[in-house]
Amino acid sequence: FSQAATVWRFTSADTDVTFSTGLYVREPIVHEALDYSQEDTAGNAAVRVSRANPVAALFVSYIPTSSVFLTIYRKHRADPQEVAIFVGKVISCSFEGPEAVLLAAPISQALGKRVPSVVFGNQCNWNLYGTGCGVAKAAFSDAATVSAVSGNVVRAAAFALRPDGWFDNGWLEDATAQRRFIVSHAGDAVTLMNPFASLAVGASVTAVA
Repeated sequence: FSQAATVWRFTSADTDVTFSTGLYVREPIVHEALDYSQEDTAGNAAVRVSRANPVAALFVSYIPTSSVFLTIYRKHRADPQEVAIFVGKVISCSFEGPEAVLLAAPISQALGKRVPSVVFGNQCNWNLYGTGCGVAKAAFSDAATVSAVSGNVVRAAAFALRPDGWFDNGWLEDATAQRRFIVSHAGDAVTLMNPFASLAVGASVTAVA
């Protein structure tokens, strides 16, 4: 599994193994049989892992803001070559007791999507701070150091330097580029729609208006 610059490598073998792509750590993990029929969901891969698996943990409280990709390799012990049998993107995660089921769609499915063209309207067509937007994200971003965390509420002295409500409807980013929507901002506190899985006092964050 990979997300931005972070990579997790797991193997269903009874011991850690090293491939050309790196070290794969022994983990309770299995993928269901790949479906090569003509159904709309054909080609999807369902991977079962422990609920405590770090990739599954990304989906516990919030949908990851950056895509999680999956590559499945198959290798026989006596054969030095490993073969990639699936390459895709995780599109959902469901929790079933002590297990989590990560469902991934093949990259080829993206080629079948219809892409809408840009049209005229009374609203801006561009994503805020994205490609095509004329507003500089850096001009509305404040770096901060977390002073306290209590559930959905995060406190930092830098937040109080802006008037109340400045960060309303914005977002908070942690060091791994994970984002949480800001519901409200007052003083040195911002209230998030969902808490971060792990955010400690002293952590560096960026608040974006």
